[in-house]
Amino acid sequence: MSGRPPVALLSSEKYKRTGSGTGRAEQRDFSDRMVDVIEEGFDVVTRTGDVADSALVTRAMGTYRHVIVGSPAYFAQRGAPGEPERLRDHACLQHRFPTTNKLRRWPLSRDGETLDIDLPTVAIATAVVIG
Repeated sequence: MSGRPPVALLSSEKYKRTGSGTGRAEQRDFSDRMVDVIEEGFDVVTRTGDVADSALVTRAMGTYRHVIVGSPAYFAQRGAPGEPERLRDHACLQHRFPTTNKLRRWPLSRDGETLDIDLPTVAIATAVVIG
């Protein structure tokens, strides 16, 4: 796993003066790149992983965990993978870091021990779209 956050949701609120008053425009940047919060004008940054810049004011918003999901129809057809090794026989969505072009390894483990399993590359995504 890379030392960089798997996905960073970066939100920036920009204000502009319009002829009829003050309008509010919002810009969102979904990326895995590390940004210069001040230089690039970001008002709010949400990241996963460790905070590298201690000069920023940070607050923990919670924790997350990875889960393996699939549609009921898919699991009815292919069966649910009971063990991590069985994922080799399934259609796995991989995430590619746009800045490095590397695939992110799935963080699989058993009894606290990390498992290094090569998963099939059936589909690759480089961005998370929320909406």
